[in-house]
Parts: sequence; C-alpha cells; structure tokens
Amino acid sequence: VAEQLDARGTTERPQVTLGELWSRYVLAESPGWRPATLVSAKNQWSLFAARVGESRLASEISADVMDEVQRDLRRWKTR
Repeated sequence: VAEQLDARGTTERPQVTLGELWSRYVLAESPGWRPATLVSAKNQWSLFAARVGESRLASEISADVMDEVQRDLRRWKTR
C-alpha cells in the first residue's frame, strides 16, 4: 500500500484566499438561506475577515489561528 501511495506522488492544491473561499461558500449555500441567515453569515464573516484578512491563504489558517480569533471575539463580547 505504501508503495502505491508513493507512486501517486503529491497533488498540488490551488492556493485559495479566505475571500475566495467565502465567496464560493456563499454562492453554493446561500440560495437556500432566509434573508436573515445571509445577513447573520455576512456579519460573522466580517468579524472573522477583519481579524485574519480576506486575502490570507486558506491553507494558512490553523487551529491555533482559529483559537486566537475565538479568544478575541470573546474579549470583544465582554466589553
């Protein structure tokens, strides 16, 4: 099995920014959403994008980055 996996090599994944990923997600999912759901999703995205930047590559977002964002949002809510 290991030889077969090695023979396939690695596959290059396209580099996608968070903004592109968000746009694709909204395009695919939002047709079934109610208007208030879209507003809520956009508000949440705005907070996230303001913290990490929508031009950042999606592959750069680790669990540690998500933890930092979550901590920041909790601090912001308690103000």
